[in-house]
Amino acid sequence: MGFAISFPTISSVRIRCSMKTLVAFSGGLDSIYVLWKELVNTNNEVTAVFYDGDKITNELRDEFNVLNVEDKNFCNIRWIQIQKITNAMMAETRQFKVIKESYDPVFLNKEDKCFNHGAALRTAMAVRRINNGEYDKLISGVCRDNDGYQINRNSFVRNETASSLMTKYFIKHAKRGELSLPLLDMKYTTANAIAELPKHIVQLNRSCTSSLLSNAIACNYCYKCLMHSYSHHLLSEGKTPEQIYDIYTEKSLQADGSWRSQKAWICEEIPSDLENSKRTFPMPEWGHSYIVPE
Repeated sequence: MGFAISFPTISSVRIRCSMKTLVAFSGGLDSIYVLWKELVNTNNEVTAVFYDGDKITNELRDEFNVLNVEDKNFCNIRWIQIQKITNAMMAETRQFKVIKESYDPVFLNKEDKCFNHGAALRTAMAVRRINNGEYDKLISGVCRDNDGYQINRNSFVRNETASSLMTKYFIKHAKRGELSLPLLDMKYTTANAIAELPKHIVQLNRSCTSSLLSNAIACNYCYKCLMHSYSHHLLSEGKTPEQIYDIYTEKSLQADGSWRSQKAWICEEIPSDLENSKRTFPMPEWGHSYIVPE
């Protein structure tokens, strides 16, 4: 009788050599999309992390001009839905970790307050864990759909975006690892997620900015709900995600090179009570993916 000799398969080698990936996960459609892609396209060990504002008091928010850090009540509502979303995603893909982590006030910056935006704070917390070897890569679903508008307040630089702050912080402070902003590396709009993800996963998204007021997943009148409706509408007309990206860009990019946020023009496409603002901004500075050189 011979003896069977087993050798490692290619897949097992890949699994042993895979990276440990941290995905910033809000439960919104964009973060669902990047998490889904990481799960189905890689063998990486994935952890989805939801950041809550439990430790960022009202006093700290005022003192440090904190932006885009949701309060405890909104975070609690999101966390309930996030567990439903991630359970559904595991059933469709594979197992991964899901954790909740509070923003750490130690990263609040008194000298350069634009870095007190939630996206920069999430990056700072991830960099700490990447530098100490817990993770190798941070993925975020920031994209042009939702970027380049809300950061503008008080003394903030006009063309800074959530993604540009993430890239700048990572380049300056990361000693190893990778920052991945995949939705800025492609022509992405929410139409990509709606077209590619299972319908029941899309319907679970927690993108809505107003549903804190109820237990509903979507209010159907905030700008994010309207953007989803517009993407659904264009897809139903037979437009491809690539064509929809071009339509969005054409509406946002003005003849003088300035940028009109989708938050401003969406009410021209979908009837709503939102203000029809003609306000524009200097062309946003988008962030980009980055790998620390070895």
